Amino acid sequence: MAKQRRIDPLQVLIEVVVITIGIVLAYQLNAMREVEKTEDAELKVLREIKSNLELDLIDLSGNTYGHENAIKLIDSIKNWEDPYEDQLGEMFFRIFRDYLFLPQTSAFETLKSKGVDLISNDSIRIGTQRLYDFYYQVLIKYESNYAANQLFDDFEWVATTYYKSYPITSGEVPVPKIRSAEWLKDDELVVRLDIARFEHWFALSSYRQVKNEIDNLIVTIDKEIKSR
Repeated sequence: MAKQRRIDPLQVLIEVVVITIGIVLAYQLNAMREVEKTEDAELKVLREIKSNLELDLIDLSGNTYGHENAIKLIDSIKNWEDPYEDQLGEMFFRIFRDYLFLPQTSAFETLKSKGVDLISNDSIRIGTQRLYDFYYQVLIKYESNYAANQLFDDFEWVATTYYKSYPITSGEVPVPKIRSAEWLKDDELVVRLDIARFEHWFALSSYRQVKNEIDNLIVTIDKEIKSR
């Protein structure tokens, strides 16, 4: 009869402890790698969002100049004396044109596909969603649904009412059919100019609000990136 091997309880305990420690360490290592992977993805998205926002500021800056210039032109026309000045037709074109804001949304779309909870900073997460889902949407709807249509209708009215021809792309000077400075005082023209002035002013007010949101978000993102 073979002699049975005696089991050493201490040895068994040591083996169990070693195996347990190995499993725990492996789990912790894997967890650390997942955290690092998530943090890397978050930082990448934050940098992309910041880059998109900087492009949006450039777009807003160009549009802001256009709206501010239109208001100056409207004020100039109210004191205009020479209805034959070549610049007058170009001025109307600039007054009654729209300036559409086209935000860069690729980074935000990437964030949504990964889940907005990828951003751990509450201020950045909430601020980003508020900017893209509210402020941007309100501005885009206003510009596309009302301002652009209204300004185009006004420009078309001016072009057909006061000009024989109004070429836009040929570079030719518009030919007026009413040769009197009095037409610049026409009640309907004045009303349309006043409405256009308000539209440009309202757009500028909206731009300032959106720009403020963008500036604050960029500052917060910068701080978060530098803290990593």
